Amino acid sequence: MKFILACIKKYYIFVSLIFCIFMAYTIFISYLVQHPPKDKDNFVISSLLSLGNFPVLLKSIGFNSNNITQIYNKNDIPIKTRENLQYGDNTRHKYNEQLLISPQYKNDALLILSRYNGELKQNIVEIIDLIDFSVIHRYTIDFFDLNKQIDFSKYDPSFRNYAIPVRLRSFDIEIDDDLNLYSVLGEYGGPLLKVDQCSKVINLNQDVRAHHSLQRGLDKTFLTLNNNYPINEFVANKLNLKKDTNFKDNGIVRFDEDLNILYSKSLLELLIKNKILPTSFYLQDSKTDPIHANDVEEAVNDTNHWKKGDLFISSRNLSAIIHLRPSDNKIINFIQGPHINQHDIDIISDHEISFFNNNSRIGHGINEFSEILIYDFEDNKFKSKFKNTVEKEKIYSYTGGGHHIFKNGSLLILEQNSARLVMFDKSEEKVLQFTNVYNEDIYPISWFDVIEDKDRIKHLKQLINFRKDC
Repeated sequence: MKFILACIKKYYIFVSLIFCIFMAYTIFISYLVQHPPKDKDNFVISSLLSLGNFPVLLKSIGFNSNNITQIYNKNDIPIKTRENLQYGDNTRHKYNEQLLISPQYKNDALLILSRYNGELKQNIVEIIDLIDFSVIHRYTIDFFDLNKQIDFSKYDPSFRNYAIPVRLRSFDIEIDDDLNLYSVLGEYGGPLLKVDQCSKVINLNQDVRAHHSLQRGLDKTFLTLNNNYPINEFVANKLNLKKDTNFKDNGIVRFDEDLNILYSKSLLELLIKNKILPTSFYLQDSKTDPIHANDVEEAVNDTNHWKKGDLFISSRNLSAIIHLRPSDNKIINFIQGPHINQHDIDIISDHEISFFNNNSRIGHGINEFSEILIYDFEDNKFKSKFKNTVEKEKIYSYTGGGHHIFKNGSLLILEQNSARLVMFDKSEEKVLQFTNVYNEDIYPISWFDVIEDKDRIKHLKQLINFRKDC
């Protein structure tokens, strides 16, 4: 009898111990999911986050997929409350003050806006007429169905967390002349997606880990950035890395309208072969993301300072603009200056480029304002666009950020960390302010594009007006 009682006692102790461990694990994972650490690319952390989202992932790949309330909870939604903005001071702006195009401002252009819709609880892409900021077309992708098509074995474990349907976003977008939408899925390395004007999936390329940028290129091609996996053999040998390691070997990819890859090149290989960087440089700062390329722009004609087909690439972690000639893999210019962690390069004349200067050192504090810088190849000097107005408006984005300088002299700025678009006319008067707010919660703006070509605008509007019912 004593033996039986002893066994029962040991059994209850064992069960209690297992229960306590399970509860501690549950609390820890719940906290980790709700308060994710900054180093999400760490394999251990990304794996724990994936475990924390396991119930959601199960549902999103088919279980209970007819009942949306069972598929997500509020913590899965990429939300920024007024009290808890990701970066910066939440008192910088009054989010209830929306100015959707001043009546006196006229600009015959289209804005392609990718944003998270708080009402629909998903990312959408809208074509907006900047004459009156009216939405003339909307893409609403079925991310629940798309999630089932993704082969997660091809991506970093952390991508599972970004690919939960209520989180999955089109981080950069382009549309073609048939109203097909191209986008990069996820922010840190995901598939390329093409959908038609009715948001139906046409193609999904999962042979790349695309991120950040997607731009129209020459001859009906597109350009994006890629995390090469396995790592480029030259880079792996030079830096003594395993080819399957979690190291971001940033590259450039050109693809056609069917998402077929036409060109792919490692930026690290180019920088090392052009003797811009020594083979040991990456140990000095980021050991897993030394370049952090975030934009690529192609020259469409020859000038005194570049050739048609040259590429301008923004490297955040090098705080540099790389001027590359892909035809012979030569780096023509490596531009550094008063900018820190910049984003979004545009070619604005035959001798100038502009970009969003975050003016922030990642991991080393923040400065007060960001700015739009213009670099002139004729005198190798920088100037700040609407500097006083930008500072007065308290424009700042610690990460991300974008801009567009219109032909009429207006300036559109994406203050990405605050999910705010603001535009000034050529006299520097504010003519637009839009913050992505729903029910006093702030949701992310992923990216935007602007179309100014009059013939293309007319053509796209005709397609929209006479489009088939979706």
